[in-house]
Amino acid sequence: MFTEHVLIALIAAGASIFAAGISILNTYLVHRLGKEQSKSNLSIASLEKHTNSMKDALVRITGESEYAKGLLQGKAENSEIP
Repeated sequence: MFTEHVLIALIAAGASIFAAGISILNTYLVHRLGKEQSKSNLSIASLEKHTNSMKDALVRITGESEYAKGLLQGKAENSEIP
């Protein structure tokens, strides 16, 4: 039906088409994963910003409470002295 050269050419063409399909699929998946990673990087940056602002607020509140505690201890010690 086909000669050896024609069969070899058909197999080579089929392999080339198959390799091109795999390359297209790989490109698509890499592009999609890149988009997802970009979105997750933005989410991580937003989360870090909110976490840092909460940490700053906690540090400020803790500092204020420690200061108030020191003032109260100082007043308590001064009021105990006759």
